[in-house]
Amino acid sequence: MVVAIEPGPPFKAAVPRVLFAGDYATVTWGEANYDVSPDDRRFLMLRSEAQPPARELHLVLNWSVELERAER
Repeated sequence: MVVAIEPGPPFKAAVPRVLFAGDYATVTWGEANYDVSPDDRRFLMLRSEAQPPARELHLVLNWSVELERAER
């Protein structure tokens, strides 16, 4: 999002608008999915990779027993 501002008394902010639209990667809370170039003129953003929906689900029962067996 981006918003135009007018600094000074009184501070004024315009209505926010979308700056970039698209499928960008989501990250865990607290991590950024972008960076700004040192000259503040460009963004580097992580784009999501197009993937078909998952068709299989692998459910592992008694995984702790399997883990103990693998550690022996």
